[in-house]
Amino acid sequence: MNKRHFYTTVLLGLAVFTLAFTTTAKTVHRLPPAPAQIHLIDEKFPEWQYTAIRDGNNIILEVNLSDTTIAGLEAFRDANRRLAQELMQQQKTLTANVVLKVPISVEGLADLVDAYGLQVISVEMRIIDGYGDRVTLVTGPEGQNLTSQDFVHSTTSWVQEQTGSAKLSGVVSLQVVLQTDSYDLVLRDPSVFMVDVTHEYAEYHFHLQHASLIQANDAISAIGSSGYWYVEDNQ
Repeated sequence: MNKRHFYTTVLLGLAVFTLAFTTTAKTVHRLPPAPAQIHLIDEKFPEWQYTAIRDGNNIILEVNLSDTTIAGLEAFRDANRRLAQELMQQQKTLTANVVLKVPISVEGLADLVDAYGLQVISVEMRIIDGYGDRVTLVTGPEGQNLTSQDFVHSTTSWVQEQTGSAKLSGVVSLQVVLQTDSYDLVLRDPSVFMVDVTHEYAEYHFHLQHASLIQANDAISAIGSSGYWYVEDNQ
C-alpha cells in the first residue's frame, strides 16, 4: 500500500467497511452489493473542473484544478474571487477553504479566526514524517478549542511510532463559513494564499445547470483537495 495514501486515509478518519456475513453449515447470507457509481457529467472551466458522480442517492462533485503550477494556482485564486462575487449576489455567507501560504501555529489560527469572525468547520495541519513525506491531519473544533488537542497529540505520536519521527509544522488550511463582506479582507491577509469557494460554487452550478439530473432525496456534496499541497509543491 502506498504509504502516503495510507496515512491520509487514517488521519482523515475514513471508516473502512467490510462485507458482513453469517454462516451456517449450508447457507451464507451476504449483504446486498452497493449500487455502482454512475458518471453523470464533466464541467470544465479554464482554471478548474468538476465531475459529477451518482452513488445511490448521493451526487458527489469531484473538484480539481486544471493547472497546479504557481501560474495556475494564481489564476485559480483570481477565478475564485470572481466566483465568490457571483455567489455573493445570491447569499450572505460563503463556505470556503482558506489556504495559507505557509503553516501557522494554533495561536495564529485563533488570531486569523477572530480577526474576520470566521466560523471554523475543519482544520488541516501538516506533519512531516520520518521519511520526509507530508502527512495531512484533519481535525476540527472541540469545546472552546479550534482543534482537538488530544487527537493532534495522539496522531503525531502515532506517526512518530510508525516512521521514527514526526514534525508538526502547523495549520495549513481551514474550511470556514464567512460573511460575504469579509471575503476580500481574508484574501488580503498576509498569511492567506487564496480563499477557495469552488466546492460551494460547484454545488450551486450543478443545481442551476443540471437540475434534470437531480432526483428526490438526493444529497449533493463537493469534495477535493484544499489546495495547500500544490502551494507546497511550488515553494
